[in-house]
Amino acid sequence: MFLDRLFSNSRPVDTRHQTGKVVTGAGVGQDARLKAVFGPGPETLAGVPVTPRSALGIAAFFAGVRLISQTTAMLPVGVFRKLKDNDREIVKAHQVSHLFNRHPNPTQTPMVFRELTTLYILLWGNSYNWIQVDGAGELMALWPLHPRDVVVTQDPKTLKLKYDISAIQDPPTSKKILADFEVLHVPGLGFDGLVGQSIVFYAREQLGESIATQNFSSGFYAGGAEPTMILRHPMSLDDETMDRFRRNWRKNHGSGRKELAVLDEDMDIKGIGIPPRDAQYLESREFQVKEAARWLDIPLFMLADTARTATADISQQKISWFESLLPWTTKWEQEINRKLLLGEDDLFTEYDIESLLLRTDAEKRHKAYGIALQWGWMNRNQVRKKERENSMGPDGDLYMRPANMVVGTEEDRLKREQDMLDRQDKKVEDAQKAAAKKVPDVTNTTDQTDPDTTEKV
Repeated sequence: MFLDRLFSNSRPVDTRHQTGKVVTGAGVGQDARLKAVFGPGPETLAGVPVTPRSALGIAAFFAGVRLISQTTAMLPVGVFRKLKDNDREIVKAHQVSHLFNRHPNPTQTPMVFRELTTLYILLWGNSYNWIQVDGAGELMALWPLHPRDVVVTQDPKTLKLKYDISAIQDPPTSKKILADFEVLHVPGLGFDGLVGQSIVFYAREQLGESIATQNFSSGFYAGGAEPTMILRHPMSLDDETMDRFRRNWRKNHGSGRKELAVLDEDMDIKGIGIPPRDAQYLESREFQVKEAARWLDIPLFMLADTARTATADISQQKISWFESLLPWTTKWEQEINRKLLLGEDDLFTEYDIESLLLRTDAEKRHKAYGIALQWGWMNRNQVRKKERENSMGPDGDLYMRPANMVVGTEEDRLKREQDMLDRQDKKVEDAQKAAAKKVPDVTNTTDQTDPDTTEKV
C-alpha cells in the first residue's frame, strides 16, 4: 500500500525529512517505512546522526527555537473588516479570533497550540492542522497533526494538495485522506512552494558538529577529566594477570568510561588523544552559539551571549529582531485568510507585532504616545488601552490638536477669509491716519507779518 502510494499517479511531495538520520536531498533515509525498503541514510560528516530531538539537545539551538515559538505564540491575532478609504474596524466576535486567542481545541490553550505549530515548522518544515467544522460548515476547532506522519500528494489535474494522515496514531478525525481546504498548512522555506524543509535539514552538518563536540565533552568528563592511564611492565603478562591489574586499579581508583591500558615487555606508546585545549574546545563551543544565532536569525544577546553587545545597542537590536518575525506572522496571516475566511473577502487577520515593538523601550514608547496625542491621531483612551489600562471615560475619546493646525468647515473658512479682509482694511485705515498726522493743517491759519520787516510809509 505504501509503495503504491509512493509510485501512484499522484505526484508525491516529500514532507518528512527529519524523522530519522538527516541526509542530503529528498529523503529516503528519513522515514522509518522508507528505511525498511531502501536502508538507512548516512550520518553527518561528524559521525553522528541529527534528528529534531537531538538538535534540541544543543543549548543555543534549543534557546533559539523556544524563543521564536513562544514569541510568535504570545502575539494577539485580530480579525478586521475592510472599510472605505483603507479604514478598518476590528471584528471581536469572529470564530477565528476565538480559535487563536481563546480556545483552539478542547485540549490545548492558544499559547500551547501556537507554540507547537511553530515548533513543527522549525524542526520538521511544515505545520499541518486539521480544520474541524460542524454540519453547517462553521469552524469548531483546529487540531495540530505531527508532520512526521503526514504524506502530501498533489493531484495532477486540479493541482490541489491532499494530506494522507493514515499513519497518525489516535487521529482527531476518522478520515484517512484530508482535502486541501481541510488542512491549515503553513510551510517553512522549501524548494517547490508546496511543502517546506526544516532548519534541521539545512543545518544538519553544523548541528552534527555541535553534537559531536558535546559527546566529546561528556566522554572526557566521564573518564575523570584525565587522559587514558597506562601501566607498563618489563615482563610478558598473560591475560589473567592483565585483568587482575585492571580489577585492582578499579578497586582503588574507581572506574570511568576509559579503560586502563596495560603494556607488558616494557612496550611504550605516545600521543594518546588530543587535549581539549589543543582541540580548541572552548572556542568551538562559543562558535556554535554564533552559528545557531545565524541559522535562526536571532541576535546573540537573546541567546545569553552579551560579551560583544553594547548595552546601548540592545534596544535597537531587539527591534530589528521583532521585525524579523514578520515573515513568520505573514505566512500564518495569509494561510488563515485563505482557509478560514473563505467567502469573507472583506475580512483579514493580523498579528499585533506592534505591541512588541512599542515595549522595547519605555522612554521611546512614552515619547511616541506624546507625539500621537499632540498631533491628534490617537486619543488618551487608545493610549491607555495599549498600556493595558482601563478607559478614562468619554473625555478620553476626544482628540487633541494644535490650535494652528485645526481644519474647520466651509463656514469657518469664509469667516477666516472675512477676518483677513477686515485686518487688511484696518491696516489701510491706520496707514491713512498716520499719513494725515504728518501733513500740517493750513485751513485755520492767519497771515501774520513780522513788524520788523514791515515797510514804513
